[in-house]
Amino acid sequence: MKQGLLNWYWADFGGLPPYSNLSKGAGLTAFSEEDAIGILKQTFETTVVGIRKLSSLRDITDAHIVPNMGNQMLRGIWFPKGYETL
Repeated sequence: MKQGLLNWYWADFGGLPPYSNLSKGAGLTAFSEEDAIGILKQTFETTVVGIRKLSSLRDITDAHIVPNMGNQMLRGIWFPKGYETL
């Protein structure tokens, strides 16, 4: 298992069907951008079109996302819920 500091990331996807649960993107915690991309590829079968490191969870401004986030302190997906297990 990798070690180090965990960071928050936000990913955006392309080629999604209408009303996809990924239409707002995905939030995850990872050791690095490369680790985050690995988690996303392992979890979702869609194209990642952008990923950015969040300096704070306050960077998330969508009112729907914040109350629907899982545990951001653990490595893995925390938004949308339901993909927490690696």
